[in-house]
Amino acid sequence: MTKVNSLLKYAEDFSSLFNDPLIIANVGYVDSRISALGSALNLKGSLDGSSGTVTAPVTGATGDTYYVTSAPIGGAAFMGSTFRNGDAIVVSAAYASSPTAANFIFLEKNDDVASTAIVGLIQIATQAIVNAGTDNSQAVTALTLATLLANGLYTRKFSLTNPLLNKVSNTCVWTIANTLNSSDVHVQIIEISTGLVVIAKINIAPANITVTFNSSSDIAAGTYKAIVIGI
Repeated sequence: MTKVNSLLKYAEDFSSLFNDPLIIANVGYVDSRISALGSALNLKGSLDGSSGTVTAPVTGATGDTYYVTSAPIGGAAFMGSTFRNGDAIVVSAAYASSPTAANFIFLEKNDDVASTAIVGLIQIATQAIVNAGTDNSQAVTALTLATLLANGLYTRKFSLTNPLLNKVSNTCVWTIANTLNSSDVHVQIIEISTGLVVIAKINIAPANITVTFNSSSDIAAGTYKAIVIGI
């Protein structure tokens, strides 16, 4: 009897090997794991957004995952939301037809171009772009702002020396291209050799600044410096 009990115990122990998933995977265990994977993400491919609108797949199983491609800069519309390239659309509730927003969850890359209305990415401006002050799509940093202020560039200024000015009827006329394109500027003429401010007749227009000197002779190039400061 003892031998029979030992054989039965051996048979039970051996049989248990097929029911313990940590030792060997039986058919029931494998089936249960496959069933559990039914809700896992399943990459199905891309959804075209080139028209500005993304069309939902005709049918969807839970976990079906798509990513948006070819969307315009402003994005493509889908279920009341805006999607950009790389944003993911995941089926969270299976459907056979006519899905709604409740059938999906959305995963955004968060790489939208930043604006006053959108939180997103923005390029840092170079010092030259900050100095010019005309680009509204790139960001100013603490350093580029400090450099701008330290150099007084926020006042918009330029300076140059005169070319040879020929005398005509006891006057010499120096025409300066007004690169600030504004008549709201201050012009100062300085004699380079002495550093003295020179009194002259100055006519300011958005395109050109005309400086007229009373002179009995030609004025050599580099005699005067003009400083133009605007706001």
